[in-house]
Amino acid sequence: KDRKDVRQSPPLVAELIAPLHKLLIAKNEQVSMYAAQCLAALSDSIVHNPEVVKAASEILPLLFKLCTSTNVQVLEQAISALANLLQNEKISKREPTADIIQPLTHVLKEGTPEGRRQAARALSRILQWNSIDDIIFEKIQHSGAVPAVVSLLGTMKLEDIDLAEVLETLVFLARHNKAGTNSNRPIWSVLGEAPQTITPIIDCLAKGPPLVKDSAIHILSILHRDL
Repeated sequence: KDRKDVRQSPPLVAELIAPLHKLLIAKNEQVSMYAAQCLAALSDSIVHNPEVVKAASEILPLLFKLCTSTNVQVLEQAISALANLLQNEKISKREPTADIIQPLTHVLKEGTPEGRRQAARALSRILQWNSIDDIIFEKIQHSGAVPAVVSLLGTMKLEDIDLAEVLETLVFLARHNKAGTNSNRPIWSVLGEAPQTITPIIDCLAKGPPLVKDSAIHILSILHRDL
């Protein structure tokens, strides 16, 4: 992960992809988990490395399969790899969005701090590049993804560099909710049922830097309108 020179070297990455592909399909789930961890590190520089993008069509189905695991550690590594791959618009649009919502929410609720942040990044990138139909809307609503992201905000410091991106997840949710679906229940309704859950968003508005404040204002204005 710390070897940026390796991550951004197409020849080196090309040599590593094939062995990692084989390890991802290993019968031993722990081996597959470590392969996903390596892939997450490699794909962290996806914008600089076309080799990762080329391999995505073969890698994505294997990561989706890992996302069916009941082991939250395995889920974290698979989702970390997905979060990095989803930085690419074309890859994100190939992603089976509805099926991934539940695993993402599982990690958002029960993962490590870093795993939860990666899950929020993955959700943000899915929402950024994909339209949200009624099926996805219901998945997000019933999985508890919204309060899970807000809860994650409550664990972060205002100076945290990841704070703006986690808030962006809620901004994308707000925009999609504004666009509307056939559901009669706003995606934010779960927050309205427990108003104290929005405290982290209010803290961002009161104490955050300008970019964070802007996002908080946007979210709270949509929340106020819909509730």
